[in-house]
Amino acid sequence: MKKIKYADKSNESEEALIKKYDEIAKKIWTFAKNGLLLNMRFLDTALFRLKFICVSEYHLATDGEKLYYNPKAVTQMFKSEQKSVARNYLHTVLHCIFHHPFAVSKVQPLLWDLSCDIAAENIINEFDIESLNCGRQAEQTDVMKDLLPVGINPLTAEVIYNYLKNNTAHIETEKILKMKASFYVDDHSAWYAEQSRQNDGDGSEKNYNYEETTKKWKDMAKQIQTNLETLSQNRGNQAGKMMQNLRTVTREKYDCSAFLRRFAVFDETMHINQDEFDYIAYCHGLSIYKNMPFIEPLEYKEIKLIKEFVIVIDTSGSVQGDLVQKFIEKAYTILSQEQAFGVRINLYIIQCDAEIQEVKRFTSKEEFQDYIKIMKLKGFGGTDFRPAFEYIDKLKEEKFLTDLKGILYFTDGYGAFPQYKPSYETAFVFVDEYDGAFEPPEVPAWAIKIVLKKDELAEL
Repeated sequence: MKKIKYADKSNESEEALIKKYDEIAKKIWTFAKNGLLLNMRFLDTALFRLKFICVSEYHLATDGEKLYYNPKAVTQMFKSEQKSVARNYLHTVLHCIFHHPFAVSKVQPLLWDLSCDIAAENIINEFDIESLNCGRQAEQTDVMKDLLPVGINPLTAEVIYNYLKNNTAHIETEKILKMKASFYVDDHSAWYAEQSRQNDGDGSEKNYNYEETTKKWKDMAKQIQTNLETLSQNRGNQAGKMMQNLRTVTREKYDCSAFLRRFAVFDETMHINQDEFDYIAYCHGLSIYKNMPFIEPLEYKEIKLIKEFVIVIDTSGSVQGDLVQKFIEKAYTILSQEQAFGVRINLYIIQCDAEIQEVKRFTSKEEFQDYIKIMKLKGFGGTDFRPAFEYIDKLKEEKFLTDLKGILYFTDGYGAFPQYKPSYETAFVFVDEYDGAFEPPEVPAWAIKIVLKKDELAEL
């Protein structure tokens, strides 16, 4: 972006002019923040999180830690449309709350920028606060009608982006840029610059602790969500889209492979243990006795292995067979990784809708692999999780399972849960088929909720 020149008819230096404009800009920012705080108390901490930095490169921008602003641009903004200053600041803060700057590693920048701006502006419009109303809102409404279908929901950046990515191939770049102009507020180039530094591992150029900043904004989003839930009775439906976006950010994410490895236990395997091998004694022996070393490498190694595990598949009518197949294939990929399972395993796969439909036991990875090739789903009735837990408890009582640490339960979630916590950890796995629009059902407090996107099934 081109720098804004400060030349005027007076004899003041550019440095003096910048200082003068910045003094005015600081007062404008204070006025804007106080006005936002008066109307949106639930954003109190977030509104004062960014550190203001006076620059000449950007009109307005953030990297998640700092707010970069051009003081002359701020004063001109305030002069042309006073309400736009507070609105634009809120727009930038919302980007941070919803993690827009921290999710740019695998996106098309043009569409992601547009999606994030639409999401932020749409939330501000929904609040319908008079002090935030600006002239660009009417133009935004017209663009939304042309660009997005009426039924798309929720209007998070992720949902909008996936829709645009799949439905705008026929739209010329120039037209998209024109649409983007209706929502443009701040420069997003700092997002990609910081992500590039993270990917390159160039610590010398880092302006701040990226991971720490990301975590702080996530914690802040949780706090705002709690504040909004407390104030929801007073605000009615005004914060509906805000809550939808917050749920997307604050949803806990668990890695299936990490979940599985939590249940590994130490065991000895036939494996050369290079870590405990004394090379000095070995080489000394060879130097004295030629082919007779003092010490041989250990032929066993103590590593963490998963000995027992159970995977339950919900085969009710609402669960799609192709997603089940992908999940099982990826579960096999995880379990077959080196040092995940031992040579001999005790793995159960249980198919269950409202009752147990099939139980298969595997004692090797090869048996599991052969089963995947011929696996057929059975059931397609209602959903009840209790029979599977009762069956697993029976296996434990009869000593078929002696060291079970946890299970994965693949489901759509709409069924009856056990009343009491089982003696092993449980993760209910859901698949988001709607690119971020899926709202998984609540699970008991003793269970873990794992939500996978369709494309994540290929990355487990």
